[in-house]
Amino acid sequence: MFTGLYWSLWHVDLNAQLYASGNNALYGRNINDMNVKAESYATYSGLLGFIGWQWLACRVRKQAEHFYSQVPEREKTGTFEYFQGAALWSRADLDELDRSWRIAVHRLDRIRSHMSGGARHLLWHLCSTKGDFNQLIRFAAEEGESAVQTGDPIVLAYSQYGLAEGFARQGRTNLAMELTDKAVATIQRIRGTFLCVGQVQQAKVRLQVGDFRGARESAAAAIRWMPRLRFFEITAPAFGLYVESILGNAWVDRSTPVSRKGMRKAAWS
Repeated sequence: MFTGLYWSLWHVDLNAQLYASGNNALYGRNINDMNVKAESYATYSGLLGFIGWQWLACRVRKQAEHFYSQVPEREKTGTFEYFQGAALWSRADLDELDRSWRIAVHRLDRIRSHMSGGARHLLWHLCSTKGDFNQLIRFAAEEGESAVQTGDPIVLAYSQYGLAEGFARQGRTNLAMELTDKAVATIQRIRGTFLCVGQVQQAKVRLQVGDFRGARESAAAAIRWMPRLRFFEITAPAFGLYVESILGNAWVDRSTPVSRKGMRKAAWS
């Protein structure tokens, strides 16, 4: 299978990832295992949806569902629902996405798969989108527990900036600041791929507490470190946060307009 290559290319180039995922689907098609066929097609469908090719993603997803319908219930491991989620996310089908990822968590827990932490990570992002911050904290905390059990510091960092998102929305900003700072420091040390996501969370919290300079630094760093072709709903807020942090308390004060030159200068001050 091309799974290892697929994930290793995540931080290199989206086109290379698409190529590896497509080959994975072709390989899966020739294997007499409906689970493998369904998972490989679901993965490919999710990536196609992610880059905006919805018509093709829909066709591939239907084929994946056809394969999966032939898998006996006792053999379903949750990986199909996990990968199918990316396709559902790109279609903004949030209710079906919620159902799919919750099934994934249940089945992955049953087989004690390391992917269960990843499913919880995706669920807390979904809960953030839906505004359900109690559930966000629940799934982020469970992701952290999974990271402790496996000794994975990078997943623990993902959990920390997820918890920070939830706590900040509840007004617990001191704890949120502590968690985002820890998360960003860990990802920087390990040179993790999703550093920019942690920096976006850090910028949100700093802006919330009125630390405009700190928020500007975090947002600017997120923009600079945003991986190639990774402008999507999780990283896009960096630009809005950057503008808000520059304007600061003068957000509604039209007597002191900010020029383009001033914005460029602020980014490095």
